[in-house]
Amino acid sequence: AGPHEDEYAIDRLADAVADSWQEGLENCEDPFDIYVHERRIKLSSDRYAFRGRLRRGYRSILSILCEDPEKNVENT
Repeated sequence: AGPHEDEYAIDRLADAVADSWQEGLENCEDPFDIYVHERRIKLSSDRYAFRGRLRRGYRSILSILCEDPEKNVENT
């Protein structure tokens, strides 16, 4: 897959994650779960920025894996 295909796939993934995070917490009384839900809403509210963060994270992981594949396999 080329870089444009990767970015398209990451954008679709970001949209799917953000959509799932937008779903409400029904009958949830646990303060921590409510806090987590609110943080997810805030993180994904700006879709453009959310996609950008996921793309940068993907590129960062990919660059580490491409530096020395044998070294990275040994560390898993």
